[in-house]
Amino acid sequence: MSMNPFFSIVIPFHNAAKYLPAAVGSAVSQTCSDLEIILVDDASTDRSCETARRLARRDSRIRLLHLSRNAGASEARNLGMDLARGTFLMFLDADDRFDVDLCAQIRDSLKRHPADAVVWGVQEEYRDEREHLTGRKILRFPAASLEGLAAVRRKVLPLERASLYGYLWNKAYRLERVRALGLRIPRQSFNEDIMFNLTYFQELSSLNILGSAPSHYSKRTSGSITGT
Repeated sequence: MSMNPFFSIVIPFHNAAKYLPAAVGSAVSQTCSDLEIILVDDASTDRSCETARRLARRDSRIRLLHLSRNAGASEARNLGMDLARGTFLMFLDADDRFDVDLCAQIRDSLKRHPADAVVWGVQEEYRDEREHLTGRKILRFPAASLEGLAAVRRKVLPLERASLYGYLWNKAYRLERVRALGLRIPRQSFNEDIMFNLTYFQELSSLNILGSAPSHYSKRTSGSITGT
């Protein structure tokens, strides 16, 4: 792995042993391999850490970090963000997945039009208590390359209406800009994603939108804040 990879993918986890291999597998299998994967253990009490160590031994691009106490996903993401070395920062939840060509799609879009953020669509996958897929909803937005503050702002409300603005895990953020803004993900039960995005997008003057939906977001019938 290069000292400064193009992508840093931060994956926080807490008691996610049964999901973690698929999430990490979708990151290590990217066709664009210039990346690092930062796993952040939020004081798990199951076999998640053992699983993460095993995955890290298999691929030198994976780093494993630990929180000393269960502080929540926001603190875990912030720790990963602090130690990221990539040009672009991405987030992936431990029970979700990326299509293997996502990073290649992002990089290709940036070659055509350099930008400070890239947004893409999502496949919401509904699962029951037995993890059976019961339905799927695809959220997609027309591809675009936007230049100028006004052009970006005109797209924010349409992206929100399409349920693609608030999330962290369907975006690539230029890490240099994140740090220049002093951005942190607030520690709260919900809406922490959109608070981060509101600040990042406030003066954003260049944005690429992929017309595809390469993120897979699992929605479960029980046990999640979103489901409740």
